[in-house]
Amino acid sequence: LEGWEMLRAPKIGHDPPSCVELPCEGEPPGSFREPHLLSMPADAPDALLLSFAREQLPATGRDLFGIDFLRPVGAPGQRPQLSSVTAVTPGEIEGCESLRDPALIPVDPDAEDGYWLFFTCLRDDAGSPEIEALRLSADLSIVEEAGEPLRQRVLSADMLPAFAAQGVYGPEPLITFTGQGARLRLWFLALSAAGERSVGVAEANAQDATALSARMPSFESHPVNPILSKDSTLVRDRCAVDETCSISGIAVARRAEDPERLRFLLARRLKRNDGMAHDELIPLEQDWRVP
Repeated sequence: LEGWEMLRAPKIGHDPPSCVELPCEGEPPGSFREPHLLSMPADAPDALLLSFAREQLPATGRDLFGIDFLRPVGAPGQRPQLSSVTAVTPGEIEGCESLRDPALIPVDPDAEDGYWLFFTCLRDDAGSPEIEALRLSADLSIVEEAGEPLRQRVLSADMLPAFAAQGVYGPEPLITFTGQGARLRLWFLALSAAGERSVGVAEANAQDATALSARMPSFESHPVNPILSKDSTLVRDRCAVDETCSISGIAVARRAEDPERLRFLLARRLKRNDGMAHDELIPLEQDWRVP
């Protein structure tokens, strides 16, 4: 886990993230957030697919986002060409005022039939955030059913215990194709009634992998949720007595050389009693056997 490097300029967008004056030179203005990189087999025609939240302008006093996609090519510092049109906008997803935290999974091992897009729906009725899934074709266009986008509610506050009383967001899905079908695991962030963040995990099994093209199977919450909270040893590690340590994010991926070992990045905020705060990324690993 040594040797992390950072580009001197943003891969997408501007530094600072939003332009002070409109229009921005070279590309549309606005903020780009919550990147998620889907890595397909190395011999796949499009091995990498980046999804991210894209700010919708002009805003109306709130951060309003849609979801966009890019297939990274060239050197890490090479800036890609960004379309002037957002791929998935809130106006296309009824009931959602803003779309955040995108994450893609393929519906078959080579994504020949497309993807499911997981995202956080910030509801236009000011209700608790929910995690939904939207079906996309191989060319990343929205798949419709009876003239409406094919979408499903995946997780919401009313489907989970009290640790998620104020809603769920930030989906991090993994899919494993097996001889019996497909196994899906979904890590997510949850807000309790007290506004405290924790990490939960849910699981779904498709007995027939081909059924994923038409329907997302139901997810069941892990019986020991939340798996991480502000009081967990891993979250409190190296936190001083006078510091408040809280969870602010989670990301998960398989290790390429060992698919049964998962790598996590836990984001936490440390706040001292004097009000000073800073954020950290903590790498974690876990064995996870597929039965």
